[in-house]
Amino acid sequence: MTTLQVVWFFLIGGMLAVYVILDGYDLGIGFWHITCRDTKLRKALRSAIAPYWDANEVWLIAAGALLFAAFPKVYAAVFSAFYLPLTLLLAALILRAVSLDFASHETSDAWRSAWEWAFGAGSSAAAFAFGFAAGNILRGLTIDENAFFVGSIYGLVNTYSLLVGATGMVIMLAHSSYFAQIRLGPPVSSRARTWGNISGASVLMLYGAAFVFTVVGQRHLIINYQKTPALWCLPASAFVLFAAAAACNAQSLPKRAFAFSCAGIAALFASLGSALYPRLDRQFILFTAHARAYARGYCGRPDNCCGIHSLGSQAVQG
Repeated sequence: MTTLQVVWFFLIGGMLAVYVILDGYDLGIGFWHITCRDTKLRKALRSAIAPYWDANEVWLIAAGALLFAAFPKVYAAVFSAFYLPLTLLLAALILRAVSLDFASHETSDAWRSAWEWAFGAGSSAAAFAFGFAAGNILRGLTIDENAFFVGSIYGLVNTYSLLVGATGMVIMLAHSSYFAQIRLGPPVSSRARTWGNISGASVLMLYGAAFVFTVVGQRHLIINYQKTPALWCLPASAFVLFAAAAACNAQSLPKRAFAFSCAGIAALFASLGSALYPRLDRQFILFTAHARAYARGYCGRPDNCCGIHSLGSQAVQG
């Protein structure tokens, strides 16, 4: 395992964390947008994210490009597994981008309403899709020795990935409600506080459920935690930070709530990185040095982990 490979691994994770922190409130605003019937309220929500949403997506593009450059076979395996979901995700992101501009300039009430609904639907679909993809990566992808996805598209739809998708979505919803209170005054801020109370409580419930499902049903994700018990502080701190954000929102302290939410998302990604290291998923071992030892420790066989090949230097050097 080289130092550069470790840097790439955590740099990609860091970029994804920054993307969720920055673009998460954009996607969440889109969901709250379609719950509002007042045209002025919808316009206020769009204006809150107008200066930021386009630039925030750069982090996602940069993370994808870095994954392609640093770990091309990982990129190939993951993107082939999620070919259809990623196509739909791209369509949702394009739809929300186009509708955000068209809704602001459309003079026809019918067309403006249609674009507003498109903005909300695209944002909501994208918010859920990111968590859904993360759930499948955590659960593990079925790949062969050549890093080709050999599973079924229907196999991606499972209880765990749906739960992680819902958890990721409500985290973005709570994150966006705190942001809306900072950017907008009454009466929008009071309504956003209500949104924050609902979504903040939902975050704690779904996060707890996802944690239990992970520990009980996805044992491969806690191997590093069993070897280094101090790592349990990461998911615990994420829960505490999300709880602190919800508590600050209830006390009408949106800036503190948003800061705690940002820290909670960062702690969550640190938890995921600690669980996946040094793999992208349980079948795909990124780093050569620990590949055989890791496979022996996980399933007792040096070259084949649970019947699916573990890739060594070729996965890194591509």
